[in-house]
Amino acid sequence: MRYPDHVDERVGLRELRQRASEIVRRVEEGQEMTVTVQGRPAIRLVPITRSRWRPMHDVRDVFASTPEDVAAWRTDGERIGHIVVEPGGRP
Repeated sequence: MRYPDHVDERVGLRELRQRASEIVRRVEEGQEMTVTVQGRPAIRLVPITRSRWRPMHDVRDVFASTPEDVAAWRTDGERIGHIVVEPGGRP
């Protein structure tokens, strides 16, 4: 079995328990870590990529300048505009 070579740092399970807050903070800042169990890689800790939801009018503006079928894009947007909601949001 081959493990990834690109991981920044390895941390043992015991060390993870003792320094959890510090390690989580470092991962949130972008560092990737491999947690080892008895010296063998077990899991990887990687930062979550946060996605940003954009209002339909922002997306429409981005695609409005494309040379492709803008009319079809707008029609589709109008068809779904009333049913698309942001996660946790209201229609």
